[in-house]
Amino acid sequence: MEDLLGVMFKVRVHIRILLSGWLKGVPGQPTRAYCSFCEKSLHAHRLSLLKHTCTLKHTKAAQKNFAQKVVALLFFFFFFFFLFSDKWKGVLAFTIVEAV
Repeated sequence: MEDLLGVMFKVRVHIRILLSGWLKGVPGQPTRAYCSFCEKSLHAHRLSLLKHTCTLKHTKAAQKNFAQKVVALLFFFFFFFFLFSDKWKGVLAFTIVEAV
């Protein structure tokens, strides 16, 4: 039973790493992986990748990437909110009429 739990944990770790978005393969080098956050080539082994995720450089780069995504999502949310709100349409119509 413990062997099965160990295998299931390793599978979950592999899936989490593969779906994280920061890890890419290196063309022509099947034993290497590329961290898109740190822009660094790594050994494509489970323990090496897990150790890399704990480094200060990677955690800071991941936080920066996350913050950029949040800012972009907030920008688009407010842009579409104002674009489709009635108050914004009135301001836009007023400026068009005033310009003519």
